Amino acid sequence: MSDERIEAGARDAEAGPRFTVAEASLEPIYMQLASQVKRHVASGMLAPGDELPSVRRLANDLGVSKMTISKAFQLLESQGCLVRRRGRPLVVSDGVPRRAGPAVELLRPTLERAAQEASELGLTPEQALQLFGNVLSAADTRRTVKSKMPAAMPAA
Repeated sequence: MSDERIEAGARDAEAGPRFTVAEASLEPIYMQLASQVKRHVASGMLAPGDELPSVRRLANDLGVSKMTISKAFQLLESQGCLVRRRGRPLVVSDGVPRRAGPAVELLRPTLERAAQEASELGLTPEQALQLFGNVLSAADTRRTVKSKMPAAMPAA
């Protein structure tokens, strides 16, 4: 089973959130997307009032059904995370808190799954913590390098 991820997001010089779909994941795609939006809000990558990509654009970029994207957005709307305005793009709600608490709550299920898998593979807690530290450091390095890169030049 492949752990292929499909990525979509801002394609222009504006830095925007990236969305990925892990097709091999047991988690439904709409839930993957809803979780990513919540993480982007918790991390500050998406702020209140920020617009989300259109359903059509995100579906095309990710190669998934528009109904899947709509289901994720409807779930977030029902939870008060997104606001729909007639004839306008969906935006992040003003009422969504941005603090460490939600980020920790969002990360916990992922870490619980990783801990379960590490245990099943026979890793000790020390080995799992070392691995997590290495992965986190690599992610920080990639984020730092990405933020220092100049904006893309417009196509001629």
